[in-house]
Amino acid sequence: MSYLFQFLLPALAGITIIYFYYYFRYLKNYQFKSDNDNLPKNSFYSTQEILSSIQNYIPLHLSHKLPDYSKYRKETNTKEGISYFLKIFDGNILENTRFLLLGSAGIGKTTFLLNLYKTASLKLPEGTNIQLFPLRTCNLEHEIQSLTHPEKTILLLDGLDELPIKSNMSLRKVVEITERFKYVIITSRIESFNEDSELITNTLKYSGDKECYKISKMYLSPFAEKEIKKYLNYVFKDENKFQQLINVLFGNNLVYRAEALLGRVKFASLKPLFLYYITDIIKEGDYYRADSEIYESLIYKWIVRESYNVEDKESFKSSMSKILEEIALSMEKSKFI
Repeated sequence: MSYLFQFLLPALAGITIIYFYYYFRYLKNYQFKSDNDNLPKNSFYSTQEILSSIQNYIPLHLSHKLPDYSKYRKETNTKEGISYFLKIFDGNILENTRFLLLGSAGIGKTTFLLNLYKTASLKLPEGTNIQLFPLRTCNLEHEIQSLTHPEKTILLLDGLDELPIKSNMSLRKVVEITERFKYVIITSRIESFNEDSELITNTLKYSGDKECYKISKMYLSPFAEKEIKKYLNYVFKDENKFQQLINVLFGNNLVYRAEALLGRVKFASLKPLFLYYITDIIKEGDYYRADSEIYESLIYKWIVRESYNVEDKESFKSSMSKILEEIALSMEKSKFI
């Protein structure tokens, strides 16, 4: 019995100390967010869409220089995006009032704006409003005409590159019709702009006029390597406290499986969208023997996402699959030419 107390009790005490250490340092912060009552109302995004964007959100960083989207983000020369804009809104940072946020496909532009929208709506001073519009589905001119006090309103405009062709809307036009608003933040895919174009930072107010609107160009950066594990812990956190302890002591099997898949398709960890797809694959219980099967699943999920606003979804998915297959075959053949 003396041996029991000599070894068992210290072991139990040690496990208890380890549990509370990890709980207060890590697990305590992994609570699922369920503050539905604090979610802002938006005509274009459902409560569920906003909630799913803020759950498991890992803060995205901004850079004034074009980041390398093939590598993990380094900690230098970047700013945490939401806190940066909150300081601007509060007047603590003297900056421009017009911003163009560029990022590659799947980097998290919409998710970033939804989180900024939600956070700012709770922290802005009384009298200041914030509005979020998806440019691909809204009539911007009509929407902003219905807004009162534009001088006290912050506009978040998502997807300049997704504007319908028939809208005849350009960056200059968007900035022009939103001239009276306090702040305007616009997102777009980086591929839509020529890096050397003057349009990025200066756009003429009126045709032939020398005066320009000044636009601050910034880039959304990819995750830092340590943030991948943090995201996976968020997503695969078990609400059962005992299972949390088991995961702390022996590791989370779902996290290990996700890391193994990411090791086979590293690019997926550099894009929040594809990182989400990887976790989706794990939750679905799918197993893949070949790397090509993983790529095929990721591409199919991306095609489904792109068909969101297409009327004939099945035709679109079929056509996109054929086009991508032809591109892949052409690229493969070019290696031997």
